[in-house]
Amino acid sequence: MEEAKNGPSKHVIIGALVLACSHSRMRDIVGTDALRSVLDVEYRELIAGGTFDLQPVWELFEAQPGFDPQAAVAPLSRFKSWERQLGIEVTMPVSLRNLTANEQAEHAAECDVPQRELKGVLRSAGGDHADVDRTEPSRRISTQMGVELGVESGADSSPGRRLMIAVVASIVGLLGFGLAGSSAYRECVPRAQYATFSAHFAGQLPIQGAERFGREVRATLSDEGWLNQPEETRKSQLGQALRTIASQGIDVLFLRDKAGKVRAYAQLYDGERLRFVFK
Repeated sequence: MEEAKNGPSKHVIIGALVLACSHSRMRDIVGTDALRSVLDVEYRELIAGGTFDLQPVWELFEAQPGFDPQAAVAPLSRFKSWERQLGIEVTMPVSLRNLTANEQAEHAAECDVPQRELKGVLRSAGGDHADVDRTEPSRRISTQMGVELGVESGADSSPGRRLMIAVVASIVGLLGFGLAGSSAYRECVPRAQYATFSAHFAGQLPIQGAERFGREVRATLSDEGWLNQPEETRKSQLGQALRTIASQGIDVLFLRDKAGKVRAYAQLYDGERLRFVFK
């Protein structure tokens, strides 16, 4: 499916997905150069239905040594959260389509992508070559790897299957996926950084520190007994704290336990409505 003249850029969409993966535990399993190349080759198939389908991407990840399903949920949820910025609809993998909006938001929060890096990707539409026909290169990769892997001609040609074959080819020609490339890659990829944020907004919330990332603030509970307070009390205190900082462009407040697990969060919609989740 060809993109509309003023539609989303293939270069930007692929860059955003690669960026999300690079700031998640998937970076230990997948190398960005190889992933970018496979997505570039298979892009027309991934977006053929009018949305960006993450099911073939999930199948690609599943085929990699050391794949952990939990490691893939966060970057795919983060990518899904960028639908409006990217100007596309994203279809989650089949196994994740039962996630609620709240659960997706919680998983996305685990994938810390610096706002400046996302903005850099969104500004990088120049140089995109979305209209170049990638069909023949894709077929050549599949054919070459089909011989090596013993795949008969005419075998399953679904986008997911082609992606898995193409990624094996990438191991040979690029950085590669899995353990072969993960050590060097970890040395090169910067980790996302939250900025220290004043905890004066907390009110009655027992927190020992806070950090800001874009429109989100995460704080660590100093007294986890707060989680046993009546729900209405927790909602009142959490909501009041979020409203206190909403004027600073913040619309999500996460509370974590001392082990780093998200235990509660509040999200502000339309500057007025609040949604709460407690774990």
